[in-house]
Amino acid sequence: AEALELLRYCWSGAGSGFSGRYYTVAPGLPSVPSPTSGTMPLLIGGNGARVMRLAARYADMWNMYAPTYESFRRLNQRFATYCAEAGRKPGEVAVTLHMPFSVARSRAQVRERWRADFRGAAGIAELVASGAVMSGTVEEVTGQLQRYLDDGADGFILGYEPPFPESGLSLLAREVLPALRVRGNA
Repeated sequence: AEALELLRYCWSGAGSGFSGRYYTVAPGLPSVPSPTSGTMPLLIGGNGARVMRLAARYADMWNMYAPTYESFRRLNQRFATYCAEAGRKPGEVAVTLHMPFSVARSRAQVRERWRADFRGAAGIAELVASGAVMSGTVEEVTGQLQRYLDDGADGFILGYEPPFPESGLSLLAREVLPALRVRGNA
C-alpha cells in the first residue's frame, strides 16, 4: 500500500517530500517520472480481496482477468462495497476487464481462430458461453462485450494471441467497437 502512495506522490509533482515506513523522499527532490500533463492514471488488476481493497483505495481503474458473467457481477458488487468503505463514490474507479479475444467474419473462421488463438484447447466453447473468453463472429462478440458493459464494465483490455490477424483487428475497429453502447450514451 505504501508503494502505491509513493507512486501517487511521485506523479503529483508536489515536491513536498514523502515519508513512510519503507520509503522516504526528501522535500524539494523532483518527482520522477512526472506525467506530461495532469495526473498519471493508476490501474490495479486482480480478483482477490486484498488487491480489490487496494484498488478501491488507490486506483483510478480496477482490472479483473477473464471473469465469467456470473463472477463479474459478484466481484463488481464486492468491489463497489470496498470502494464505499474506502470513501470512494460509485463510478469513481473505472472497472475494466482483461479478456482473451478473437473475432472473425464466419463461424468457420471462428473455429480456425480458436485453433490458432487458443492452440486447440478443449472447452473453448464453454469458456465463451460463460463469458470468460470473448470470441465469435462480429455479432456474437459485440453481444458478449455489450453484456459486460450493460452489467457495469467501463472498458476492456482485449488479449489477442499471435499471429495477430489483420482481418480480426479490422473487424474489431470497424464493426465491433462502433456498435457498442456505453452507459449514458445508449
